[in-house]
Amino acid sequence: MKVKLPLVLMLCSLCQYGLRAAPQGDDLYTACTQLKAGEIITRKLSPDEPGCMGGQVGGIIEAPVDKVWEVLSDYNRFHEYMPRMPVTFIVSKQALDAIAKKTDWKRTAFEKMLMPYRIDAMESDTVYFYNVVDMPVPVRDRWYLLEMVRDPLSCRVEWKMVTGNMKVNSGSWQLMLHPESPNRTVAVYTTVSNSGIPIPGFIQEYGLGRSLPDIIRGVRKRAGELMMMAVDTVRYPENPGGGE
Repeated sequence: MKVKLPLVLMLCSLCQYGLRAAPQGDDLYTACTQLKAGEIITRKLSPDEPGCMGGQVGGIIEAPVDKVWEVLSDYNRFHEYMPRMPVTFIVSKQALDAIAKKTDWKRTAFEKMLMPYRIDAMESDTVYFYNVVDMPVPVRDRWYLLEMVRDPLSCRVEWKMVTGNMKVNSGSWQLMLHPESPNRTVAVYTTVSNSGIPIPGFIQEYGLGRSLPDIIRGVRKRAGELMMMAVDTVRYPENPGGGE
């Protein structure tokens, strides 16, 4: 039996990095709760949109849901812990009026236009998030503005692309309490995209399979840092005596 090389590479990657492929049809949340420490589970999706590819990745974060939600809310710092994201920041809704004045934006001009609209904190639970994804040479970096709709009660975020040099970019985050511990979070990330790049589908699928787990790892790392900072604050308060 002949096996295509990209499939072999993908399977090797899963073994090397402690990944599992989720059985199709299984509930990903249930599958995630059965993972061992450090494991990550992935699933290929078949989007309805022509030319799109999709995937899901899930894992357990060793932190409470509210702490992981804090990580996913810190958009201006995504570039510090999310993979291949050298530029990340949020802008006010007023930027949409300026964006609508053109339909053929180029990255440099687009970023320059956005600068006056950059904000330090979210204005509401609808967030406008600019992001650049670092692509390997000779492929141009992908850049886009997303409209992200957040539901703090259910700890869910959904997004769609406003504009950028991709054709489609949509997805979601879902955080859920682990059934065995309030200090563990099940995190599931879903993405559907069409990069607009003329690259064979099997190569794009291979790249997606390699990049998705790094997103869970990035969130794990940042959540762990926040947990350590919280412990240090309790252990070593800045002003333990309460004096001047």
